[in-house]
Amino acid sequence: MVEFLQEKGIKLGKDMDLIVFDNIPFAHLIESPISFIVQPAFEMGSKAAELLFGQINKTDEGPKEFVFPSKILFR
Repeated sequence: MVEFLQEKGIKLGKDMDLIVFDNIPFAHLIESPISFIVQPAFEMGSKAAELLFGQINKTDEGPKEFVFPSKILFR
């Protein structure tokens, strides 16, 4: 995405802001300022495993909705 925008002459941080999900470890190496929506991946995975085991063991009561806190990391 960053390369495409650069090829089109669009300057990130000036002409356009880019916000993506999941703060990737090497993000600080990218020259352009990219902001991230940070989610609690461990907690989300734990809840998914809990629900899966509930279905396997037939103790799950059916579909549920969970909201996990997230934040925007501006760069």
